[in-house]
Formats: sequence, C-alpha cells, structure tokens
Amino acid sequence: MLGSQPSPTIARKSQPYGMPSSVGATISADKQTRSARNSRQKQRQWQARQANNRQIRRMPRYPELGATLEESRALCEQQAGIHHVQRSSIGNHVDCRVGDVSIYVALVRKGESGISSLTVNFEQGDVGQLRKLVQDAQHRPPDDSGVSDGFRFWSWYGEGRITRVSVYSSGVSVVFEELR
Repeated sequence: MLGSQPSPTIARKSQPYGMPSSVGATISADKQTRSARNSRQKQRQWQARQANNRQIRRMPRYPELGATLEESRALCEQQAGIHHVQRSSIGNHVDCRVGDVSIYVALVRKGESGISSLTVNFEQGDVGQLRKLVQDAQHRPPDDSGVSDGFRFWSWYGEGRITRVSVYSSGVSVVFEELR
C-alpha cells in the first residue's frame, strides 16, 4: 500500500504553495501581463523623452553673453541637459548636451565671471529664418559672408562683438563672441 499512493510531500513539491496548478498558472500570466504593460509604458516614456529632446535641440534656450556658469548650468538643467565644464589654460569651456547632442558651447575666460563666447546649435534649423532673425536684430545686412569648409556663413561686427550664422551638417549654428 505504501508504494501505490504518492506521499503528500511529493505532491506539494509539484504545486507551488500547495495551490492548485490553475492558480499558479494565473499568477504567472498576471506577472507576464504586468511585465508587458511595464515594458510598453517604459517604451512610451522613452519615445516621449526622445521627442522632447528633438524639440529642445531644434530650438534650444541658451544663456546670453555675460551669463555666469551657474546661470548656464540652471538653463541647461531646465532643458534636461547635462552641463559639463572643462577647465583649460584660457578658461572654462562649457558644454550643454541634450540626448548626446551639444545644444550650446560657451567659454568663460580666465579671470572673468561671465560667458564671452557662445555657440548655439539649432538641429535641423532653417538657415534663412535664423539669418533673418539675426539680421533684424542687428538692423542691417551682414558685414561679411562666404563659405568655410563647404558651408555658408554670414557675420555681423559691431559694439565689440561678432555674431555669425553658419550652416553645419546637422543644422545651423549661431556664434556670439565678444572681441578681445
């Protein structure tokens, strides 16, 4: 008789927590459903972040000449960017990156407290629109234009500053620089 009936211990090992096998299968299916739902939610969040990053890279907000490193850091972080400062012999080089793309780079010269040179990158920017905005702000046509490394540029000089609009492979950059 002992050999013909399975022991209760063996029967419990095959069923988790002594539950019928249908309950264990339901719990497993629920876990898979939750896992799939979480995966889809993470995918949507990632896609939303990517879309937001693209929008920021197309029309970034940037500090003005004279802004401090702290102002630059705050502005970069407001755009979910990573603010990196590298020290060199001429000063602090600032780089604000959103989604591994630099939206602006700046220089704070040694002995100064504010930004003296700034390059803003407009990913997929409209060169005609940006050039017109700068030209309207300068109240005159560019003082200089030409081609550098195969890309066009336009420059305005005045009031101890240079403003340059140039095309680059992924969009348009605008450079603001105080003359030394």
